[in-house]
Amino acid sequence: MYSIVRIFEGDGHPASDGPAVAPARVGDLFGAAGLVTLLAIKGDDGALVTVEIFETADDLRIAQADTSRADPLLPFEDPPARTRTISGEIVFQRGL
Repeated sequence: MYSIVRIFEGDGHPASDGPAVAPARVGDLFGAAGLVTLLAIKGDDGALVTVEIFETADDLRIAQADTSRADPLLPFEDPPARTRTISGEIVFQRGL
């Protein structure tokens, strides 16, 4: 399985946006092949983390290409300066 993780830190994307962000992203991914799950995690420090898990690397790439027209995870005009994206193969998993 493969995953893409987005980390939104600090000002500009309060964790309270989490409930709006996840359904928007699920809407964009509706019907995407290989989507296993999407998680939106609110941090106590104002951070927001989103995790998308796909069956294969191709599924992940296709989903990202299909939604690359605009970043649906940013429901505001000016994205926060401190945003990180990590993408890769899941090398260990228990559960899910």
